[in-house]
Amino acid sequence: MSDSRRVAVALHIDEPYPHHQEVLAGIGDYTREHPGWEWVIDEHPGYKHPGYKGSGDKGRGGGESLGPYAGVIARAGPAMQRRLRKAGIPLVNTWYQHAGPGLPGVYIDGERIGRMAAGHLLERGFQRLGFFAPANYRHTREIGQAFATQAEEDGRACLIDGFEMGSISQRQYWLGLRKRLSRFLDALTPPVGVFVTIDWMARILASLCHNRGWHLPGDLSLVCMYDVHGVVDLHPRITCIDCNYERVGYEAAALLERLMAGEPPPDKPIFLPPRGVIARESTDFLAVEDEVVAEALAYISKNLARPLSVDQVAKAIAVSPRSLQRRFTAALGRAVSDEVRRLRVVMAKRLLGEPGVPIKQIARDTGFSSPSLLHQVFQRELGMTPGAYRKQVLGEWKNS
Repeated sequence: MSDSRRVAVALHIDEPYPHHQEVLAGIGDYTREHPGWEWVIDEHPGYKHPGYKGSGDKGRGGGESLGPYAGVIARAGPAMQRRLRKAGIPLVNTWYQHAGPGLPGVYIDGERIGRMAAGHLLERGFQRLGFFAPANYRHTREIGQAFATQAEEDGRACLIDGFEMGSISQRQYWLGLRKRLSRFLDALTPPVGVFVTIDWMARILASLCHNRGWHLPGDLSLVCMYDVHGVVDLHPRITCIDCNYERVGYEAAALLERLMAGEPPPDKPIFLPPRGVIARESTDFLAVEDEVVAEALAYISKNLARPLSVDQVAKAIAVSPRSLQRRFTAALGRAVSDEVRRLRVVMAKRLLGEPGVPIKQIARDTGFSSPSLLHQVFQRELGMTPGAYRKQVLGEWKNS
């Protein structure tokens, strides 16, 4: 293969985060669809690598570069940016912390992430929100600002707090982080909706809530940014933002292709929207002051697969159907039957975001009597079929 499309990829792939590994997957998708590419994992492009037997080294090893490269896609810090600029090698950056003027880059839109997370919690009726994230990253600071702005625009209180990122293998850091998270919880008044950007910080926060006797969800509903399955899929499963990092890799490769072909770099970085919220148990809650309505909502959420009439729900929590209907209307502005249908649609949307779960099973598990009824409700309320919604959530942006 010609070296004309030999590309170095430097994404810190030893770190198990979507903004490292899913970006790599997106680059792989692009190269499979566009013959003529060869990509090489080289975390330090531009330096010499001893022992490499490649083009031009005639099998001797001992200090040959892994290049020459026609381009680089990287989480590029200032030193790498200078090194590649000096060598005249096109670079597409994916590390927003080191985004700069005139540097081609592809990033996820942090403002949209913050507003999306806040909107998800505001839809659940929370009057109080909280945000906790590493304070030493530009990206998370901007996300927190957007989160707080969305809360302010909706007239809700929002507490912003953070802690510098470090290694929990270091005892002092670990103790300091737990103390800071505990102080953060001390400042919150349940029920409260909280957004934590780092998955493992969200899991630690969930453990601290459990130690306090706080229910999750209930006293605290929790959203985190990174969908790292081994962490967020533990009980209770944590709602996440699908940041669409695979698309970052795909679009970074497409941009590098244009740069290698001689096109001028774009005037501004490319910012991509997150795909949506992956709703899970940690936000299965509506914040209402009426204790009867709250009890009814808890019963409904646990029994969505069963037939649920107003009479059945009222009997389960020992109130009259008329009183329950009246209190629902006062607290939520909608009838019991409307809320049952809304929660069923919410659960169906979540299950449709999980590939491999048959639509027939989703209809059964969410209390719709048949797939055709699920189809009718989705068509009426979302303007699309369950199958079309699944395609949208799982993402077919590469062919759009």
